[in-house]
Amino acid sequence: FFAVLCCGAAGLGLYANQSVETGVTGISDSVQSVNATVVNSERDVRAISGNLQNSSTDLGHLVAAWNSANISDRERNELVDVTNSAKIQADEARREMDKISSTFGNFYDVTPLKTQLNKYEKYRWQGTIGAMCVVVLVALVAIFGVVCKSTCLLKLMVFMAIISLLVGWLVGAVFLGITVVGSDFCFAPNTFLNKQLNGTDYADTARYVIYCGNCPNPYQKDYDQASVYLYNISSQLDELHTFAVNRSVEDAKVLINGLSTSVGNVRTNLDSLWSQEINCTNLNAIYLHLLTSTCGSVIDGTAMMFAGAVGVGLFMFFVVLTAQRHWTRL
Repeated sequence: FFAVLCCGAAGLGLYANQSVETGVTGISDSVQSVNATVVNSERDVRAISGNLQNSSTDLGHLVAAWNSANISDRERNELVDVTNSAKIQADEARREMDKISSTFGNFYDVTPLKTQLNKYEKYRWQGTIGAMCVVVLVALVAIFGVVCKSTCLLKLMVFMAIISLLVGWLVGAVFLGITVVGSDFCFAPNTFLNKQLNGTDYADTARYVIYCGNCPNPYQKDYDQASVYLYNISSQLDELHTFAVNRSVEDAKVLINGLSTSVGNVRTNLDSLWSQEINCTNLNAIYLHLLTSTCGSVIDGTAMMFAGAVGVGLFMFFVVLTAQRHWTRL
């Protein structure tokens, strides 16, 4: 009877093992998503910054085009002033983007964490399956020993059971520790993480992700300022284009057309970046999935594995006691 109960406890352990595996997989996927978001955002911000640098260079060429154009000195001075103003704003917009880009360097590369998680999960899964198989084997030996009335099998079972009992209680203690620590974190994860973030370079960004909607966007000021610069540049280019068309300044017109297209693309890319990548909605969804995987699957599964280990230990203890009575009667 107790041998059958051991098999039931082992079955609970196998179910819990699957729950933990699902949770670790979810954590690994979340880590990969976070890393991909950070890498893609940094890449896109650097691309925008590079395009602004090119626009600044082209505006310098436009100044040269005005200086060589067949126009009056008064018009030339006005056009050069407007172009230089646009160039200064392009440089300022690039600096704002560089500020955003620099913050991404404060994040750790979490790719090694994903590798370590997968490695840990591989060994944990194999070890758990192996332990459960040993428990089932001991229970089967006990059952066959009783059915076949074999003293040899019962004594072998007792030897295996004692070792399994010691290992089971040790593993149960480990699972209990993980469950207690994990439960303490899962009771108030946001508060726990908020304390850990104090004094770090990426604290504002992390809090923006964690408390999405209730915490200011740390990049909002830089984004707004860059958007204003780009809007002003577009307006100035429209003004310069009108003059170039009216006065048939072909070199300037070609440069302005290219600049207008480039600045328009930068504005589109910046808005897309802001709405899709540097947005707490998407990142917060990843964070919530991470919490669900950690507290919902891993901790719950670990708690069930602890319960299974305790059950195996208790039932195995009674199996040993009853086995001694059986072989003394044989």
